[in-house]
Amino acid sequence: MRRLTLVLVALVIAVGPAAARPDAARADNPAVAINTKDGSSIFKFAFAIKRVAGDVVDETNAAVAYASCTQCQTVAIAIEIVLVTGNPSVVTPTNLALAINDQCTLCVTVADAYQFVVSAPEGFSFSPHGMQEIRRIVKAIRELGKGDLTAAEIQARLEELVKELRAVLVDELANAGKEQGDEGGRGPPNGTTTAPTTTGEQPTTTPPETTTTEATTTTEPAATDTTTTDSTSTTTTP
Repeated sequence: MRRLTLVLVALVIAVGPAAARPDAARADNPAVAINTKDGSSIFKFAFAIKRVAGDVVDETNAAVAYASCTQCQTVAIAIEIVLVTGNPSVVTPTNLALAINDQCTLCVTVADAYQFVVSAPEGFSFSPHGMQEIRRIVKAIRELGKGDLTAAEIQARLEELVKELRAVLVDELANAGKEQGDEGGRGPPNGTTTAPTTTGEQPTTTPPETTTTEATTTTEPAATDTTTTDSTSTTTTP
């Protein structure tokens, strides 16, 4: 139970700083999967779309998977879209993935966190088709936890769906920029819309000890109009 407490404390640390500043824009999106039952499979998924129009962008997205069992599978997935309007002076989003095995035997534990922080035109909203696509993708991800898929199969399908989600964001922002330009309205900061850039690593395999992988991106507002950050995924196996 001591290790379990440490996991929960780590999550509080991850989301706490933003929540402790009432004057800052904040959006916490945690997915926490805790598995202590032998032979079981647990899947947790959290998804959020947040809009930030203030001077501070410090949204936190976290996936935490903890396992202490035999022949078990534990998966946590957190995906957050942060739509930023205006010209914030502080941009410090946090994206965190924790996968922990505690005295596990024949267990697989996976945590995936994807955070899209994008600059959007004032008054931006997704088109009906765009929202339909987002709902379809979110539903497909939820369905991953309802079958008998292995962690590797879930991971492979998740990566495909995240690519689809990114493509929807690119199309929606590009079309919004064109509409703003046609109407002579106000576009994204600096008057341009750029496609999200993607950074990430393949999942790693480690011995059954506590493993913490953290991905944090700080972007100066003037450097780029649209930024996408996806966390590294950590998988622990016996």
